[in-house]
Amino acid sequence: MRNLANTLKSRPVLKRIILLNMALIVILFCTFAFSTITTAKHTQAAQRNTQTTYESVRITGGDSLWSIAQEYRGIEPTEDFVEELMVINNLSSDHIQSGSYILVPVTSVL
Repeated sequence: MRNLANTLKSRPVLKRIILLNMALIVILFCTFAFSTITTAKHTQAAQRNTQTTYESVRITGGDSLWSIAQEYRGIEPTEDFVEELMVINNLSSDHIQSGSYILVPVTSVL
């Protein structure tokens, strides 16, 4: 420890570099912490201010759960939305028939 103290006294440039690195680490930590807190607050606010309704959608030729999910999913991953559609509509596979109807959840921000 004394060697480090002596080295720092004899080399002011090294001391400045160490202090600068420590300051940079503190700044990065504070920035990360602030960003995490802000993101969490925005996520909570968005979840509180949404409403989910269900829309009946008629299946036409060429439609698939995947194409419907792409249209209605919002920011949810397509695969997750397809699974949700299957559960809501009590489907055992992702195949749907033209002319039938399915319920699609539509989330809106209040």
